[in-house]
Formats: sequence, C-alpha cells, structure tokens
Amino acid sequence: MQQELDYRVNSEQRERLHVNILFVFDDVIGDIKANESNSRQTKLILNRRHLVHNGTISLCIVTQKYTLIPSRLRSNANWLILFKLNPIDFDNVYSDSITLSKQNWRELLEIVFGKNLDAIDSDSSAGEDEKEEKEEKKEEEKDKGSRRKAKEERKQLTGQVQEVLARSKRRHDMLGVWIESNTFFKNFRRVTAKKQHR
Repeated sequence: MQQELDYRVNSEQRERLHVNILFVFDDVIGDIKANESNSRQTKLILNRRHLVHNGTISLCIVTQKYTLIPSRLRSNANWLILFKLNPIDFDNVYSDSITLSKQNWRELLEIVFGKNLDAIDSDSSAGEDEKEEKEEKKEEEKDKGSRRKAKEERKQLTGQVQEVLARSKRRHDMLGVWIESNTFFKNFRRVTAKKQHR
C-alpha cells in the first residue's frame, strides 16, 4: 500500500496528504484466523500505524467469540467493547488485558452486568429480552426502601470500584476497556477504579 501511494504522489504532495482509514471486519474472524500467516494481513493488523504516510489505519474487529481472535491480535488491541461473555471468556479477557486485581475485575463485571456471572451461558442472547423484562418487573415490585438498602450493600461490596452511573430501568450490558490507559466504561460512561495491579 505504501509503495502504491509513493508511486502516485510526489514527495511534496505526500507531506500534505493526511489519510485516516477505518476498516471494520464484521464476523469474519474465521477468515482472519485462517490467513494468520498471510504477510499482507499481518502487516495490516500488526504494522498498520506505519502503512500510510501522515495518517493512520484503524481496525475494528467484531466477533461473537473472544477467544477466536488470534492471540497476536488480542495482544495488540487498544480498546475492547464487551457484551455479556461466558465466564471463561471473561477470564481470558482478564488474563490478556486487565491489570486490576481479580477481585476488582469480578466486582466491576458485577456492576456492569449484574450478579450471577457464573450462570451466563454461551448463548446469552436467547430469551434475554424476556429475562430482562421479568427482572425489571421484580425490581419494580420491591419497595423503595429495600432497593436503597440493596444499592448501599452493593456499593459496600464493590469497595474499590465506584459506580458513577445512576441506576436506570435498563440493565447495563456493555463494558468498554481502554487498555492503554487502564480506563473502564459502562455503556460509554466512565467507571472509575483504583489502580491496583494484580
């Protein structure tokens, strides 16, 4: 790609040219994994910052199974946006990218996804809307006093991870991890955590 760009523009034009490119690979992780040894693909994924002069190439890889992403790609990720995963995949994310203590990681997952993470099955989307509606109705049936008490107990339980979002009717279902700055987001709002390494 760099050689083609060099060929088409002279050095003065190249200095003025600023190119930002975003590739979105949606549900093609099998193809990426099958072509792991392809030098062009490797260059695109691992050396993308150096492929264009005066610009950047960014990649967004969308997959339903975290562990299908080759480990070389996972280790080069700057951002992770996670929806409910099975417990094994949450553990793999922790091993690959998280510097919090294991306890703080579990507490953060409970804040974002709710309790009973061990009960999450691989196909958590099946019947999820019905489950959420039932849970919301149950919560609405509780009186306000018990909800306040439960919320206070939950804040005490989380200890070092403080919740910054007010409780809403809808369950939170997305955890963003900005790996480079050890920053966490719940539905794109920042969640603060004390820096405590494992």
